Amino acid sequence: MKKLYIIPFLLISLASLAQQSDLRSSVAKKADALEQKVIAWRRDFHEHPELGNTET
Repeated sequence: MKKLYIIPFLLISLASLAQQSDLRSSVAKKADALEQKVIAWRRDFHEHPELGNTET
């Protein structure tokens, strides 16, 4: 009887592991797509600093 309770738990665990790898690959793809844009923003911020609101 206890084995019947373990089988659904194992199936759910396996399904969640598969979803985690899909999620990780999806996040990695989106991060790669944004990387160059974020680098451009960082460079722009450093080229044009605000200087504590003392710009004229």
